[in-house]
Order: sequence, then structure tokens, then C-alpha cells
Amino acid sequence: MKKLFFLAIAATIMLFSCSKNTSDPNDPVEVRFSGNIAQLQTRVGETTWDNADKVGIFMTSPYFPSMVWTTEVEKYYANKDYTTTAGATANFFPVDGQPMYYPQDGSKVDFFAYYPYSTTIDYNTVPYYYPSINIDATDQSDLSAIDILWASAKGVDKTSGPISLSFRHCMTKLVFNISYGEDLVAPEDNNFDITVFDVQTIGQLIISQGNILPIYGIPKAEVTASEKNKIEMILPPQTHTGIAVAIEDANGDTFKVVIPDGTWNFNTIYTYNVTLKKAGVAALISGTIQPWGIGTPIDIDGFLEEE
Repeated sequence: MKKLFFLAIAATIMLFSCSKNTSDPNDPVEVRFSGNIAQLQTRVGETTWDNADKVGIFMTSPYFPSMVWTTEVEKYYANKDYTTTAGATANFFPVDGQPMYYPQDGSKVDFFAYYPYSTTIDYNTVPYYYPSINIDATDQSDLSAIDILWASAKGVDKTSGPISLSFRHCMTKLVFNISYGEDLVAPEDNNFDITVFDVQTIGQLIISQGNILPIYGIPKAEVTASEKNKIEMILPPQTHTGIAVAIEDANGDTFKVVIPDGTWNFNTIYTYNVTLKKAGVAALISGTIQPWGIGTPIDIDGFLEEE
């Protein structure tokens, strides 16, 4: 009898425990994220996320991406900051420890994410007043700070499960591989200073679209960088006209390269193999450009400027 009595108690406890673990369909459902970077040939020289990289995430209405600050704001989230784990595919965790939750009524939502995180959001971007952040690529000293990444996941709800975000590059990347022609002797110190003139360095990332738009009225600028043999720059996408490039070597000699009219597109890398020569006529540049990380190199000549 004692055995039967204890078995009855155990069965009662198990039934009670099971009933307590049954999930309520009305319980809030936490949003869980992971993310990878498409065309993982570089997140500015690296192939993976760093630990504690910081991204911003918006959850909005599928019909009104600007609704994150309307009367229905309690259903949505604006610029929630998440940190990443290290690796090619990272898990994201809310910085404040408070996760996002899906709308309990089961309505669908859109997610928009960007990197690197910014605390300064413009909610008055015309013409649609969608959230945006300002981009300034004038300073090329820290490329990871201006390698803008963006991802989206649309039409999901609390039944969708974990959200996998595939990030793409919003900027364009220029790579200059520099070498000396046979008519020049390379100095022992092969460090170069490069200046690209009259380029657009300022723009706005429209967070619900992933596009970087120019800010009208902002003058074009010059950008500079220094490195040995291979120099990289990151700029907003733009149509360019007659871009001049000056390359100064360790001897103090300056060489000029002219890039013809064209367009630098987002998520695209443009590689220029530059051969420095004493004199001649700068060649026009042509070539086929492929997505970021697999661009077809273009050979051009840079000629010594006459004093």
C-alpha cells in the first residue's frame, strides 16, 4: 500500500509539473537573431564578425516603416542595440538584456538592421520621414567604422522562429595595388600616400531601404590614405566624373592617375592595379566589376608629374 501511495503522489506531481510547463499561446514571444555577412571577402579586411560588434535593429509595421514612433509605438522597436558573438555567423544579444517581443496579436512585422550602431537617428528624413543615419567617409583612418552593413527580414511574426539576417555592404570599396614600372627604381621604403579628389563622402543611410543617398548641398571633398603597395578606401556609392588621383611615394615624387566617368555601386569592390612610370599619357580605365570581394582587377598607369 505504501508503494501505491507514493506512486500516486509522484504521478500527481508529474501531472502538475507538466501543466505548469505548457506554454500559453498568449505569452509574449521573444525575437531571436543571428546574422552573417554576405560576400564574406572582407568586413574591411576580416572574414568574420568580431566579438561584441554592435548592430542597431528596428522592428516596424510592414506597411508603415516610419510607425516606430506613432501612437502604436508599444508594438514596435526603434534602434534597439544588440552585440554579436564572434564568427562567420553571429548570435545577437540585446545590450540592455531586454529582448524584443513580437506583437501578441500575431500581426506581421519587418526588421531592419545595420552596422555599426549609432545613437544618432534622424527621424525627419524627407520625403517619407523614414529613420536614417548620417554617413561621413572623409576620415579613412578606421575603415571598419565606415563599412556600413545592412540587412532586413520582412513579413515575419511570432510563429517564424529565429531570424537569420544576411548583411550586405552599403558602401563601395576602392583598392589600389601600386607598383613601379621598369623605368623607375623603387625606394627601400615603399609606403605611399594617396589622395582621391572631388568625391562624395557624406550621405544618409535610409534604414528601411538599405540605400545611402547623397545629402544635397554638401560639397565634394578629397580623401587620403597611406599604406604599403595596397591601399583601400571606402566611399558612399556615387556617379563620378573625371576623378583625379595623386600618389606620392617615399621619395617625395607625385604621380597622377585619372579615373574616367563611371559609377561606383554599393556592395562592390573596384580594384585598380597602378603602375608608376616617368612619363606618358594616362590611359582610360575600363573593365567588368563583380560583387564585393570578387571584382575584376583593372590595370592603369600613373605618371610622374612635371614640376
